[in-house]
Amino acid sequence: MVKCIISFLFLSVITCGCSDWLTIMPKTQMPAEEMFKTEEGFQDALMGVYIDFSDNYKIDGLHVGDFIEHLACQWDGFTEESDEGKMNRHEYFDVDSDILRMFRGLYKSVTDVNIILEYIENGVLKEETYRDVKGQLLALRSFFHFELIRLWGPMPRAIGEKKYLPYVTKVSVDPYEYLSYDSYMGLLKEDLNAAEDLLLPHTKSDSTIALKSGYLRYNGLIALRGRVALWMGDKEETVKYAQKIYEMSDYSLGTNADVNAGDCLFSKEFIFSLSYDTKLMTFLSNYYVFEEILNEDIFVDALSDIRLIPWKRVEESGEGSDVIKMNCTKYNLPEKTGSSSDNNQVKVPLFRLAEIYLMLVECLEIEEANKVYSKFCEARRCPYVEFTNEAEREMILMKEYRREFIAEGQLFYFYKRQGVKNMPRCVRACGADSYVLPLPRKEVDINN
Repeated sequence: MVKCIISFLFLSVITCGCSDWLTIMPKTQMPAEEMFKTEEGFQDALMGVYIDFSDNYKIDGLHVGDFIEHLACQWDGFTEESDEGKMNRHEYFDVDSDILRMFRGLYKSVTDVNIILEYIENGVLKEETYRDVKGQLLALRSFFHFELIRLWGPMPRAIGEKKYLPYVTKVSVDPYEYLSYDSYMGLLKEDLNAAEDLLLPHTKSDSTIALKSGYLRYNGLIALRGRVALWMGDKEETVKYAQKIYEMSDYSLGTNADVNAGDCLFSKEFIFSLSYDTKLMTFLSNYYVFEEILNEDIFVDALSDIRLIPWKRVEESGEGSDVIKMNCTKYNLPEKTGSSSDNNQVKVPLFRLAEIYLMLVECLEIEEANKVYSKFCEARRCPYVEFTNEAEREMILMKEYRREFIAEGQLFYFYKRQGVKNMPRCVRACGADSYVLPLPRKEVDINN
């Protein structure tokens, strides 16, 4: 049993009251007993979970463009002594504050969900609303716990018997027990099953579905189930869930026409995304890749690839020579949305159709996988090369993950899941010490 940060957080919930933890509008900052007497109270509390969620998953946030992308060695331009340099080398001791923020932020979101679930059976919600709200809550709890185990859990190909993390399903002041990987994932799958039983497939128009991509409903849950199954090495289950999304008419792959229209994120691929308001038109201006790396490594032999288009070439004079940097502008808003002084809503995708395609490329039999990959290459306008064996398939998958998910926080998890020892552009060999984040020192100190 472990008396840890998590227990401390939950004790704070009990002693300080619900409004200290649910990020909701001031009008709903009231004791939980009052808040959950109306359907509006439940909806406001659920919205609070999403607001907190989006705060933690901003474009330049730790889970999207910053910390997790440095772990995948995506960015250039940092000194060895900087925190970013240490992240690139997976030297975690001096970046403990970032690790603590990620750890604490995810468990806080779990807490928010569990508070609402404590009241969900009070009879206030009508059947349809009850199914929708509870289904989303269980899907969100699954998502947060999966993020935790992807970061602090074992490499899927080297699990072992160690106890990694608590899977928290209720608010309590008692210590929470750390679980083995198998026990933890068993509870996660229970939540996924329960959420799927509650949430109903979309039946409305494409435009309505697009507007609702900011909520983790049925389609987002199905994408999450595919991601979890792939993490657990269950290819049959992965194909089952990926095929459901693949066969829907609600989504289509982004093409050259979308990029030309200013949509470099391919919004018609969004299955689940988060949004927030910002006045900035340009993002990640401090995050870049050197031109030769982008052209001669990541996009080698694919210079017609539409994913190259949103990279902005910037020339800077250095000591004795010019440096050509390529800034990532894929999150930039189309010019028609307004000037940099306007408030604009920006979306960060958590699940896109591209990932579904790559799941199928990885898990289908080779002949069928090549058919899916051919369609993917046609949309992205990159050379299609047929693979004939598993080694060739793995090389293609790594190439596509590197190109597709820059600044989206997914590449590191691909490397970890595949057990990649020689991570491209990493100066050290990668094993468990690279891929399994250490617990925050405060967590360890409390337990000692």
